[in-house]
Amino acid sequence: MERAILKIAHARILARTEARRRQLAAGVVSLSQKQAVAMSGEIYRAMIAENEDDPGSARLREAGLIADHLHLRPEKVKVVQLTKDNALFEKVLETYRTRRNGVVRTRFSPRGALPEMKDGRRRNDAE
Repeated sequence: MERAILKIAHARILARTEARRRQLAAGVVSLSQKQAVAMSGEIYRAMIAENEDDPGSARLREAGLIADHLHLRPEKVKVVQLTKDNALFEKVLETYRTRRNGVVRTRFSPRGALPEMKDGRRRNDAE
């Protein structure tokens, strides 16, 4: 029985390794507008599915939307630093910026796709 479990685990690791090798070999691939919209739709549906049974309080949902808006439209959101600890403040902002990365990685990494951020880092490397 243990041998069968080990074989299954080995096959899974081998499949992930091969997918990652193919991904690295392919390099950066530009998406068409249609592919980008499809990808954003998949991410949106995954985020909605996370909370469809219990969306939580309206205040928490609003706070999440403000955090998203902060990074999508920074010119429209004013952030006031309430701490003197600059490193802590930057860490909090980075946490808000990358809080959706798990959804992105879960949806696209198994297919060999890792979206790249504007600064050239891969989504799962930025966490």
